[in-house]
Amino acid sequence: MFISAGIIIFRNFGVSTEPELLLLQSTECKKWGPPKGHLENDEDGIQAALRETYEEAGITLAQLHIIEGFEEVLRYTSTNKKQKNVVYYLGKLKDPNSPIKLSDEHVDFVWTTVKDAAKFTDSESFKTMFFSALSFLQNRK
Repeated sequence: MFISAGIIIFRNFGVSTEPELLLLQSTECKKWGPPKGHLENDEDGIQAALRETYEEAGITLAQLHIIEGFEEVLRYTSTNKKQKNVVYYLGKLKDPNSPIKLSDEHVDFVWTTVKDAAKFTDSESFKTMFFSALSFLQNRK
């Protein structure tokens, strides 16, 4: 089993516009999702998620406010038939205008509302997780 970690990143939370989440489009399979990747060496989940977020989107820990208490695991079989568990954490981008710097693992990115995320992913697990993350943020106000 492979274990990966990622961060669901929101921006514009608590302002007049609806909060948006960051989705990256994979170069390989063209699917959309939050930044994520495999744990390396002795990393824990949050360390791997932060490293992958920096590598894939150019966002550093200093640019994020990590929201304590949110952790959701998605389990699935990858396209090469391997079982994967991905632990997702939650973060808010401090400056909504921070630039996104894609790695060669991704061809595009989009900021979208949770409701409109369905236009980018047909994964029911992702959609459910995005609504769960938004609800978690809203209940922390």
